[in-house]
Amino acid sequence: MNDGFIEEIFNFDGLNMIIWSIYIGFMLATVLYYYQKKVMGKFVRLLVSKGALSADNAMTLEELGYEKQVLVRRELQKHSALRKMVWEVDDNYRTGEDGHLYCAREKVLDLNLGKFYIPEERRIQAELRYDDKGSDIFALIISAVVLFALAVVACIWLPDILDSIHLY
Repeated sequence: MNDGFIEEIFNFDGLNMIIWSIYIGFMLATVLYYYQKKVMGKFVRLLVSKGALSADNAMTLEELGYEKQVLVRRELQKHSALRKMVWEVDDNYRTGEDGHLYCAREKVLDLNLGKFYIPEERRIQAELRYDDKGSDIFALIISAVVLFALAVVACIWLPDILDSIHLY
């Protein structure tokens, strides 16, 4: 390959900038998907496997072995997808206009003392959202390689295609 070919692909102006921005966006989405399935999913699957499906069976982070897990603690403190699935015993709940229960408090008061559970009515939704199937590191690497190849092909052929139909 000559230097002109490489410069053409990694020329970050105009159409190439758009293509590489889309690539970066897809990669960020892929990494976030992996993070949700692996890190947060492991916590959700542990709650389900330990039977923490009601306020009576709720468990502390220490009982679950998560007392020092910064990422899980951060997600439990804010209004997040995980926080919609994992409830704390002392949370206040309200029924929304759609008839579903919602947590009225956005922050956990004390993560060290709080007892967490997944309500039985949200168990199936939590299991589906945080399922571990198809989310290993190999799939992440394959996604990165395939998306990179598609971005390179788009950088090479898309300008010529658009030139031929007079849109670029």
